[in-house]
Amino acid sequence: MLRLILLSALESKNAYKAAWEDKKRAISSLRAQIRPMISSLREYEDIDMLESVELAYEDISYRIRSYHTFDDMIALEKEHKLIIEALNNLYEDMYRVHLKTKISPYSIN
Repeated sequence: MLRLILLSALESKNAYKAAWEDKKRAISSLRAQIRPMISSLREYEDIDMLESVELAYEDISYRIRSYHTFDDMIALEKEHKLIIEALNNLYEDMYRVHLKTKISPYSIN
């Protein structure tokens, strides 16, 4: 009976560890997307919101350690997704501004 309890506990521990590692990989993947997005947006000086997005990213770009709980990891992943959403919005705004200032070859001057 004790053996079954211990095996069950070991399986639970291994499942938790695997889920935690999957979440860590997902966050690392999101970070790998965020860094180049920020870098490419830095080229455009007229993007006011970029600084606040960068500061928000700095707050969550700390090293992930084993003492972070799975719930911490879920929250951290959500925060990274919000940063990507904000960066995508900045890209869309930049694109719209670029389209407005771009002169069409068919426009009459």
